[in-house]
Amino acid sequence: MNPANSNTNPDRPHYQAVEVYHQAPPPIGSQTVQHVPPQFTNDPANPVASMINTNSSPSKKHINKFLFLIPAVLLLAAIFLAAFLASRLSQTKKTPLSSPIPTPTLIPSTPAPTPVPIIRNKSYQNQNHNFYFNYPETYRYFECQNTIKIYSKDTLINEDEIICNNLPLGIVEITYATKPLEYQENPSDEISESLVKIDGLDEVIAKTINKKIIYLNFDNQNIYYLIVLNSIEQKSLFDQILKSFKFIEVVTDEWQTYTNTSVGFKFQYPPDWITTASANINQILVKPEKTSSQSSLTIEAQGNIAEVELTASEVVNSTKNLPGWKKTPSVDIQSVDKGTAQILQGQLGNIWQIFAAIWYKNRLIQLIWQDSLDQANQQTFGNILSTFEFLD
Repeated sequence: MNPANSNTNPDRPHYQAVEVYHQAPPPIGSQTVQHVPPQFTNDPANPVASMINTNSSPSKKHINKFLFLIPAVLLLAAIFLAAFLASRLSQTKKTPLSSPIPTPTLIPSTPAPTPVPIIRNKSYQNQNHNFYFNYPETYRYFECQNTIKIYSKDTLINEDEIICNNLPLGIVEITYATKPLEYQENPSDEISESLVKIDGLDEVIAKTINKKIIYLNFDNQNIYYLIVLNSIEQKSLFDQILKSFKFIEVVTDEWQTYTNTSVGFKFQYPPDWITTASANINQILVKPEKTSSQSSLTIEAQGNIAEVELTASEVVNSTKNLPGWKKTPSVDIQSVDKGTAQILQGQLGNIWQIFAAIWYKNRLIQLIWQDSLDQANQQTFGNILSTFEFLD
């Protein structure tokens, strides 16, 4: 270096011009090339040189290596994700999707349905005019002055104080007589007609009045009938009665006749039955000649009773309240010849018993029928009662 050729920069006193001698490079292969690591200067007099970095620092090498790993990691993650999704798809195809478990919904509890009760039928049988019909046990009837009135059991009627003329209108009313019966129509009534089949008869005309009332009349063996439905809402009851309405043919040509002239009555009984009268002849036992039968009829007759209807009701109530009944029997009222009868029946102890109190004028006739529980001969009792007559 030649000091005379030095070029000093007055603005930068710390910088000096350095003369560098260039020589021709040695031929290739003649010298060994050595790598000289870059040198860093920390000379505070030359801050620019200290800031110059001619090669990468160690931290940058690490960063470069990390950047190199990122694509590899991403590639591995992509491969893993693709394998995982393929595995899930394969498993989904093989295993059916399970239905989600439904969230239980609170449903208000409903009471168990009430069992429908079995409604059995009862039978009305008119022993005097030999006809019968069936009706549901949820109904009952009263019979006064040759008219049978059928009511729901909910209808309040005092059985101990029955007055025929004061009985309310029945749902169905059946009247029978020895002369023709007519229903009173009004000229303004709207009337329609239909045909109804009654046992053994030609088709009978039934008339509907103002879409509220139905009636029909017919006759059989010189007995005339009028059947009226007073409530069209109860037509099912009306239809059941008409469908079950039957005439009873009783042949009594060979029957024997018992006559009581003291009280004034008579009746007939089968030829293979016998009668035994007590000493006062007002108590009669009627039973089959064969002693093996459980059937028997006991008749007790009284005359000259001042208040015969009241006495009959008292006798019926005392019989009804006997402790031996399996079920307290209900009282049915019907006509027997010219008199009125209160009849009750049911299981009393180990037998089937029918009790009837018949009164006419000042006479009271009590009948006690006993039979086996299968009621094998009950029809016989009905036939005997149908022949019962008062002697005026």
